[in-house]
Amino acid sequence: MRHVISLIFLIPLVLLLGSHFGAVHPLGDSLAVFRGPLAVVGGISALILVRLKPKGAGVVAAVLVVWSAYTVLAPKLAFSSALDAPYALYQKNMRFDMASTVPLQGDILEHNPDFVTLQEVSANNLPILASLKEQYPAQVFCSFAGVGGVAVAARWPMVAGSGRCEEASGMAAIFLAIAMPWYVV
Repeated sequence: MRHVISLIFLIPLVLLLGSHFGAVHPLGDSLAVFRGPLAVVGGISALILVRLKPKGAGVVAAVLVVWSAYTVLAPKLAFSSALDAPYALYQKNMRFDMASTVPLQGDILEHNPDFVTLQEVSANNLPILASLKEQYPAQVFCSFAGVGGVAVAARWPMVAGSGRCEEASGMAAIFLAIAMPWYVV
């Protein structure tokens, strides 16, 4: 019976561990969305496992929970002052087979964000970047080995030569010249 109980309390910990493997399998990305709640449930499981034998499993579980909680909380604590900045990001998965980008372009312009990130950008919907060029002069598009590509656009000028493209992993990045009250990014 003790083994059955141990196995039951290992389930959230296995899911929590899996949330760190998004680069290996898409399920890891999906689990990462729930890493915070999984860390809470995993913490309860770790406390129970520490009381059961073998205690080593509980200690390993506790380390996993602390690490997972750190990966969720540290960015929020480190950038809490930046969260007060008046900048807005518009993120959209466009669908590679989007019939018309006109409604999306209208939505972007209506929300007037400072940064735009787009996923599943294909030859079919790539012209949206050209139509947004006046409002978002800094743009990078990267093809992706999978479905569609990714694009990043911003209002501020891009630092020359800073566009980065990781086609294998489907990532795009740019460095911008933004004047902020405390420094220039």
